[in-house]
Amino acid sequence: MKYLEYSVLEEVNSALSCVDTCETRVFARLDAYSCKNTNDDKKLKHHIDEKYTSDAFHADADMLVLMPIGSPTLPGSFASASSSFQMGGGMGNFTLGPPAGLGVSPSSPYGPLAQVTSRKTLFYLLATLNSAFPDYDFSDVKPELFMKVPMLKIVQESVKSTLFGMGLEGLTHNISDRLWEAIDEVIQLVDCDMYSFNPDPEMEPDSEEGNLWSFYYFFFNKKLKRVVFFTARAVSYMAPIQPEEMTTDIYGDTSDQPMFDSEMGLSYEQYTMESMEV
Repeated sequence: MKYLEYSVLEEVNSALSCVDTCETRVFARLDAYSCKNTNDDKKLKHHIDEKYTSDAFHADADMLVLMPIGSPTLPGSFASASSSFQMGGGMGNFTLGPPAGLGVSPSSPYGPLAQVTSRKTLFYLLATLNSAFPDYDFSDVKPELFMKVPMLKIVQESVKSTLFGMGLEGLTHNISDRLWEAIDEVIQLVDCDMYSFNPDPEMEPDSEEGNLWSFYYFFFNKKLKRVVFFTARAVSYMAPIQPEEMTTDIYGDTSDQPMFDSEMGLSYEQYTMESMEV
């Protein structure tokens, strides 16, 4: 995935990159990516294809059993893969089908992963996460940890109740309206499929100490071959300094400046040291 720079997204990011609400600190960002494969993306795509086409092949071919013709219609890929034939010795007509208790090829919120289009969507979501969080590897994230969001209104209400439900609206000068305008300008929301990522604690990229909540949304426009990734999180006021708070964009030259501005509050270490001194 190739990172794309848009001034409209940078405007929103500047307003939401690090906001102090007195009780919490909130970090949000919007990233745009082109669906142009890097070398790492090609490896990921090969990994996904190999993993899920292999699963589908073993389910559809190696583990078939004989079932009498007239049995209930086979689900999923077995229905199209099954074939009937006449067995000798008066045994009658039979069809190939899955053994009892065997599921069909792995599925996902965007369709059976035996299908190329479904695997491609999974690939774009995983590649976006890998690009957004380069210190993590999401290659083997379970497909069911993603959810397809049917309506934009659902995403907007979620963002409103979390990001803008903490007093941020007044602090950011009606940034919520500009946020959705910026996303639409870059990705054309009317033509997008939307997904959310709901990670296990082990896969949570924002599971640092003091994390209160987080969300991860994808806006995927197949026509434009583009993805906008929207993530936000809140940490406790007493949580340690976060990576976003150590960038020169916020503090200037951090080598000569306090690591946490006094107007924003104390770092966890500073807070505990003051408590000990008292």
